[in-house]
Amino acid sequence: MINKNKMLKLFLCGIALHGCEHLEREVKQPSTQEALSSQQRLQQLKQWKISAKVTVERHGQHYSTAYLNWQQNGENYDINITSPFGDSHLQINKDGKAITATSTVADAPVKKYNIKNIDDFANKLSGLKLPVEQLQYWIKGTPDPRQEYFQPEYDANNNLISIIQDDWYIQWNRFDPNQKPQLPHKIKATQEKNGSLKVTVIIAEWKK
Repeated sequence: MINKNKMLKLFLCGIALHGCEHLEREVKQPSTQEALSSQQRLQQLKQWKISAKVTVERHGQHYSTAYLNWQQNGENYDINITSPFGDSHLQINKDGKAITATSTVADAPVKKYNIKNIDDFANKLSGLKLPVEQLQYWIKGTPDPRQEYFQPEYDANNNLISIIQDDWYIQWNRFDPNQKPQLPHKIKATQEKNGSLKVTVIIAEWKK
């Protein structure tokens, strides 16, 4: 049975990566007008919802699996993560400047948190500096506009398929051609330094 601390760490590891060694690269913009327009439309997408499966590997070995539901509404979000057997659950809600979390594990008492900063909360629980706020952009296939990104690559349909941002290597694929702009259904984030940590998000359903 997953205990409370492991459930919290599972969530935090499942939605972001440990930082990795910084590599110096030039910032590049989309090479075509179509790619630029696609990225602009993705940046303008403020309301969406996904259902996904998250798998975490360490040193090439399976570490954990969880199910993720994320609803984004502007700058606010409601994140729910559930263990494979449904006996552990974590919910994080952001409403304006207020961020709260509720943890439920089997028959243990419900635990609630009032959070000033979600990244600090992640760091305190896991001991890792995790950019949780950035994931709201990465999920939909776009860099965090608040930071520089490096070495972008695009596919033949002008979808962004990989970048390095804040020292993390992010890859996107399985784009839905029936959606405009096209949204990724698979996201893979790898610790670039030695590949010891890999997080794969398989999105089963997109709603916008």
